[in-house]
Amino acid sequence: MKFGLSNTFKLLDKFDNPHKKFKSIHVAGTNGKGSSASLIASILKEAGFKVGLYTSPHLVRFNERIKINGVEISDDALVEYTQNLLEDIQQVKPTFFEVTTSIAFKYFADQNIDYAVIETGLGGRLDSTNVITPLVSLITSIGYDHLDILGNTIEEITEEKAGIIKENIPVIIGSNSKDVQNILFKIAEEKNSSPIDVESYYKYKLIQKNFPEMILDVISNVTAIKYSIRSPLYGNYQIKNIINSIAVTEKIFQDEFRLKDAIINGIQNLQKNFRLKGRFQIIATKPLIVLDTAHNEQAFGELLPEIQNLKHTPKIAVFGIMKDKNFESSIELF
Repeated sequence: MKFGLSNTFKLLDKFDNPHKKFKSIHVAGTNGKGSSASLIASILKEAGFKVGLYTSPHLVRFNERIKINGVEISDDALVEYTQNLLEDIQQVKPTFFEVTTSIAFKYFADQNIDYAVIETGLGGRLDSTNVITPLVSLITSIGYDHLDILGNTIEEITEEKAGIIKENIPVIIGSNSKDVQNILFKIAEEKNSSPIDVESYYKYKLIQKNFPEMILDVISNVTAIKYSIRSPLYGNYQIKNIINSIAVTEKIFQDEFRLKDAIINGIQNLQKNFRLKGRFQIIATKPLIVLDTAHNEQAFGELLPEIQNLKHTPKIAVFGIMKDKNFESSIELF
């Protein structure tokens, strides 16, 4: 791992700066990045746009990281783009993530996409994806993770994530603690980034919650629209990500807002449009087996109540985690 943007800029220069050839949305945070990014991409697809989605890490195949309208990049395309970069890789000596980011951006540009939804890999300020100038940035829930790299305090971690906030580029600030909110707003205001706090501008009412589906109303004080949402994502924490996706979409299209149906359908059809794995994912019903990618104390704190509320008994947990994580606190929650 090498922090910094110079290698990514060098590789993109070799590719004729593809990151400047499409509109983008940039997503950072500790939890909820992947869900929020996928929801935004699904909404834009329902609106009739050609949409690229770049996320990490993958769960089964590398190709999951790079999708256009829900279709993963092909093995042949991956081989071709990698071979085209081999000489530059040997010269620049970039990291794995710097290479894959450059390939994703080149692929998106070659395919003439309308929008790309880009999830940061780690942090924000020095993340390889932070070479783009997005239409809008989104910062989701921030908690303790990657302490060895991003810092040991929530303030240090927040400042790293806030590195994606650009001068005069609007930023949506997801649900966070008061301390985190204060830091994000201070940085956003210093950069004249017109921050929108979703908790102030968006309210919701949970109508029905029957595993594995939720029905809710989201009321926007930005556009005065009420969205009746049928969510394929389960868990109260996913409501935050649904609201994030609505806020981003409203911000992008604020002058010509006609996307109510696209938002409702984009959320409902998420798994058809951009198959999102590992989020309270059912892989068997008899017996019920659920997979989830929660990997830090904050995420487990939100996930475990949802598991406890399931009527199925007995409940058996199989728990695996990378050794660099602060797993003791997570195990205590279990």
